[in-house]
Amino acid sequence: MIIKKEDDMPAKCILCGECAIVCPRDAIMISEEETKAGCR
Repeated sequence: MIIKKEDDMPAKCILCGECAIVCPRDAIMISEEETKAGCR
């Protein structure tokens, strides 16, 4: 699993860890749009 450092995260993303469970891309944040779609 790859988790980018906090500086690379979208501004609205808090590091809750939920994305690692629901994201089909191994928790790689590619865009803020995909983050909002996968993060709750």
